[in-house]
Amino acid sequence: MASITTTPEDPRDDPEGGDFGDFASTEDEQIDLIEVAEPWHKYDAKQNEHVFYPICLGEVLDGRYLVEHKLGYGSFSTVWVAHDLQGKMDVALKVMASGDLAENDMRMQDEISQNAADTSHLVIYLATFLL
Repeated sequence: MASITTTPEDPRDDPEGGDFGDFASTEDEQIDLIEVAEPWHKYDAKQNEHVFYPICLGEVLDGRYLVEHKLGYGSFSTVWVAHDLQGKMDVALKVMASGDLAENDMRMQDEISQNAADTSHLVIYLATFLL
């Protein structure tokens, strides 16, 4: 049997329901989930100034992007596979956390795309919108 180490602020320490419900039915599944899930506090404005937007599978963003699957997350964003209902193609959506981080990211990409001799091997944004 494996043990799980958590921080004091972790809601899993709460005996009143800090479990993973339908997402994990065994302790091994719970350990696997802990390793791949982003920290819960990234969605809590009281814990973090740069809060993640709570995406739901099946949600349509900007009236055109049907969210299908999560690809991953980083310190300041989550990345999702979505289907562009207008363009009829699959796309990746990088959803930045709240704050000025998105503006910095776009500014860097603009600088690169304007000054790079060849961007054919770079992943750069095709469009932006606000949630």
